[in-house]
Amino acid sequence: MPKIRYLPVALGVAVCSAAVLAKNSAPTPAPAKPLVQLENCRVVSDPAVRLSCYDAAVEALTAATAKGDTVVIDRAQVHEARRGLFGFSLPQLGFLSSRSNNPDDNKDDRSLETKIVSARPFGYGLWRIQIEGGAMWETTAVDPGFTDPTPGSDALIERGAFGSYFLKVGRGQRVKAKRVQ
Repeated sequence: MPKIRYLPVALGVAVCSAAVLAKNSAPTPAPAKPLVQLENCRVVSDPAVRLSCYDAAVEALTAATAKGDTVVIDRAQVHEARRGLFGFSLPQLGFLSSRSNNPDDNKDDRSLETKIVSARPFGYGLWRIQIEGGAMWETTAVDPGFTDPTPGSDALIERGAFGSYFLKVGRGQRVKAKRVQ
């Protein structure tokens, strides 16, 4: 009977593992209705009916886009959105998801190379730094090898473990940082 006392622990681990997996797997959003209508036209065999189907589907897609009900974006716009949101914890939103088959898409999640727009110390060796695009970061640790940030300096922000981030100015040491705005 000694094996029974491990059963609650094993069940707890299984439940927690399932919860973590469920949280980390972003649901794939359903395609917009006008896009589904457009895709459905491909299977119509009669050319005249297929053309009529395509015309109606394109009209519906154009109207939905004009109203703002449907938004069409390209890869460059996704890249810019992900770059602008770097450092924030966001819900998994289809096009912003870090799970992509294209390796170039996933590099946006690991680091951000940018320039410093402004920087000011706010006590105890910590800094508040604004980077290109308006994002505001604060250092949360002090390192004597950290290069004091100045406007125009190159900066590298890297994702660390467990949701942490590191900021490196020029060729100096990196320090822990967090995005505040």
